[in-house]
Amino acid sequence: EQGLLQLPEVDDVRNFLTISPPLGDLRAQLESVFERQGVAIHGLRVTVSEGVVTLKGRAEGWFDRDAAERLTWELPDVKAVANRIVLSEGAVEPDTDEELPA
Repeated sequence: EQGLLQLPEVDDVRNFLTISPPLGDLRAQLESVFERQGVAIHGLRVTVSEGVVTLKGRAEGWFDRDAAERLTWELPDVKAVANRIVLSEGAVEPDTDEELPA
């Protein structure tokens, strides 16, 4: 970018390049992100195939289960997330019978 701006015929440069960090160990990256965000997934297992990330493990509640999926989407090169995280026994499930306000 700086080199192009030094050319006499170049007035402006708009840089739309993005650089994605290498995925490395995806499980380790997810554990780090989950820990920073306070999301607890016990026995986390992660598999990746052609950009599809499958999450398995056990969550204490719906918040952690849903947050794990949302945070996974934020990683580079993720094309789909298969959330197979199950809830711990006794976890409160959302009330689907309750009517939403109009």
